[in-house]
Amino acid sequence: MKYLNEIQEYWNARSNGFLSASVEELETESGEWWRGYFKQKISTESAEILDCGTGAGFFAVILSGLGHRVTAVDYSPEMLKRAEASLAGRNLEAELLAMDAQALQFQNNRFDVIVSRNLIWNLEQPECAYAELFRVLKPGGTLILEDGNYYLHLHDRAYAAIHEESKKSRVGDTSHQRHNTDNVDMTIIERIAEHLPLSSRRRPQWDFEQLVRLGFSAININVRYADYGENDEQGNDIPGRYPVRFLITAAK
Repeated sequence: MKYLNEIQEYWNARSNGFLSASVEELETESGEWWRGYFKQKISTESAEILDCGTGAGFFAVILSGLGHRVTAVDYSPEMLKRAEASLAGRNLEAELLAMDAQALQFQNNRFDVIVSRNLIWNLEQPECAYAELFRVLKPGGTLILEDGNYYLHLHDRAYAAIHEESKKSRVGDTSHQRHNTDNVDMTIIERIAEHLPLSSRRRPQWDFEQLVRLGFSAININVRYADYGENDEQGNDIPGRYPVRFLITAAK
């Protein structure tokens, strides 16, 4: 794959900042929301869980703290080091493995639950990642996946306008800008993302199609929208709601 090593290098460089942001988020309303959500969605005690694309270990910490057996994978070895530090700081454990989500090194039907956050957009072969998640999930198992249309503004006029409006209304730095402790050039990932397939696809419709094709069932998608009025060929304003972020649950 053309960009795999560049993507790895970028997230290696961002790992310190991601750990700082993750530690902060774990103590905020967002961390508490995810704890409650996982308690609601995961009924099995001590479930065998795969955290795919763990980053600095945000999900791994929460799920280990809830008593589950967590295997956390990421293609960035530096992110895995930060995840290990985050877990150790709370006397928690998870199996941490360097692995490409597009070619998982697990046997079929291994995990009760698979969780993933902000991973799929970042891949050169996202359809392969979905196929792998389906393969290693047990029959009757649950997929919980959060993602978004992060770089669609590079290719889509409506999303470009939404992106500009968001920048104008933003007060101060974003969380990741505040926690960019190593002053990493964040335009690097934007230049890479311009060439990634999902940066030019409106989601989660694409994701829904992949899940159906693979055989997932009980698919539920909660979407956060942005409102924007787009002009038609005659210059008339067409109000619309555009998906920005989404949370998917599905069963195998």
